[in-house]
This record gives sequence, C-alpha cells and structure tokens, in this order.
Amino acid sequence: MVGDLLTLGQVAEILGVHSRAIIELVNRGELEGQRIGRRWEFTQAAIDDFLDEPPAWQAAEFVSFGK
Repeated sequence: MVGDLLTLGQVAEILGVHSRAIIELVNRGELEGQRIGRRWEFTQAAIDDFLDEPPAWQAAEFVSFGK
C-alpha cells in the first residue's frame, strides 16, 4: 500500500492547484487525506474518488487558491 501514497505536492500537481487548496479540501471533508506529523499523505483511491465525483464546491472559490 505504501507505493499508492501521494504527497501533498503530488496531489496539488495532479489537480493543478496550490497545496493550500488541497488542505482546504481536506479540512472541508471533500478530499480524504491524512496528516502524519508534518507530512500529508493521500491514497490514489482518494484522488480518484474526488475526481470521479467532485463535491459541490464553487469553482471560483477553488480557483482562488490556485497557483
């Protein structure tokens, strides 16, 4: 399972947004991730679920966290 874990930076790159936007999604419960010490980890399955059925977020709100 360790090979399936993604870092915060990797997820931000996949979704094309700033890492702060990813943390906000986690805090709102829209993306599943786990903080281990100072490091965030995400499974590929969590990213796939997020992309398959995106939550009802406002695009403008999400983009405001962009790069």
